[in-house]
Amino acid sequence: MERRLAVMAGAGVLPGRAAAEAARQGWQVVAFTFDAAAGIEAHAERVVPCSLTDLQEVVRALRDAKVRSVIFVGKLWKKEVFSRVGTTDDLGRHIARSGLSDEALAAMVLATLEGINIEVLDPRPFLDPWMAGARRPRPSGARSRPASRWPGTSRRTESARASFGRAG
Repeated sequence: MERRLAVMAGAGVLPGRAAAEAARQGWQVVAFTFDAAAGIEAHAERVVPCSLTDLQEVVRALRDAKVRSVIFVGKLWKKEVFSRVGTTDDLGRHIARSGLSDEALAAMVLATLEGINIEVLDPRPFLDPWMAGARRPRPSGARSRPASRWPGTSRRTESARASFGRAG
């Protein structure tokens, strides 16, 4: 069975590095880019440009790509989220109703993905060794731990960790 991973990419170099590591681990990578993510194209079988104002299309694209796992990597500026709330689609407005804090947004995104059977994974195993402490040795072929199984974290904390990045 093929393993297909969606890399939900904010800005910066980390999404490309995470995609490269996922491909090295044997994942088929589909990148969903919300901003410029350097180097991601080289490691993704497909790149899907995304918009914060059309989250329903993102969900459709996730289904079409047949992904069952997702990681969030890169920076998404909070001012971008705030500035587009009024122009977003129904799903975006639904997510925003819970509040615009990192925790509230992450919890709603996590619930939305869980509702369509997509597991949010801990992104740390997909970060290159150049990030100190980002990787723990794992047996070859071992699966990344889902966010719900991160040691020492509450559900709300793990939800916040699944967000695109801390407030900018």
